[in-house]
Amino acid sequence: MRTDRGPFGLPRGLPGSLAGRLMAANDAQQRELSELIELPPCGSLCEVGYGPGVLLRWLRARFPDATFSGVDPSTVMLRQALRANAGARMDLRTAAVGDLPFDDHTFDLTVSANTIQFWPNLTAGLREIRRVTRPGGQVLIAWHGGTAPTRIQRRLVLDPSELTNLASAVREHIGKVERIQLSQSELFSAVVGDEGC
Repeated sequence: MRTDRGPFGLPRGLPGSLAGRLMAANDAQQRELSELIELPPCGSLCEVGYGPGVLLRWLRARFPDATFSGVDPSTVMLRQALRANAGARMDLRTAAVGDLPFDDHTFDLTVSANTIQFWPNLTAGLREIRRVTRPGGQVLIAWHGGTAPTRIQRRLVLDPSELTNLASAVREHIGKVERIQLSQSELFSAVVGDEGC
């Protein structure tokens, strides 16, 4: 886990606002991820760490009848996400991954892109994500990398031991995990089982 969260890990003030604009302008990774996601008709999705709201915007276009919710610890990101999705019915809140403000088994899919390295507690975050995802629902966790990361992303790529540890943690706290390499993301996909962890 990174100890220095900086303007990208916890955007605040002007530096955080500029970081959000930079994230929104570089949306190829979110677009790629959105094309992989499938939701049932009228399904429900939660994004943990929605940032400036780019992934939610792409997903709304694909799934207009779905219900979208999300959390981010930054009020700067909340404002940017609401602007990016103006007029949309969404339940976006400021909250931390370790204490999600949603009922048990609420979502068909819970996704987090490029936030996991900033979580204060990996285990607590994964347990909360499992709690709010319905049995049989899917959890997707993405981080910079893949087969063709950008120059900036190459500086953020996790080393093989970190990726192995992340896969083990997802397996332990969510369920059977599949690691998928997209062009700009290392993606961990898991289905929530009925049994406890």
